[in-house]
Amino acid sequence: MSLSAPVKTRLYQMAIHHAYEEINETFDIYGLNRIAKDYIPVRFKRGINFDGFLFKRKEFLSEVNT
Repeated sequence: MSLSAPVKTRLYQMAIHHAYEEINETFDIYGLNRIAKDYIPVRFKRGINFDGFLFKRKEFLSEVNT
């Protein structure tokens, strides 16, 4: 069984929502909103539907100094 892209995106969003605190410790989380042919990243907020997601690993002071 193959799920459609919107269904997969919704499942990802629910998983991010459920584990937000844990994920946010290591990653900055952005939701992608499609406008025309472009995707615009905005800070992830619970309760807002997005067209995709972007994760950026946070840099920690100990990593920057090594």
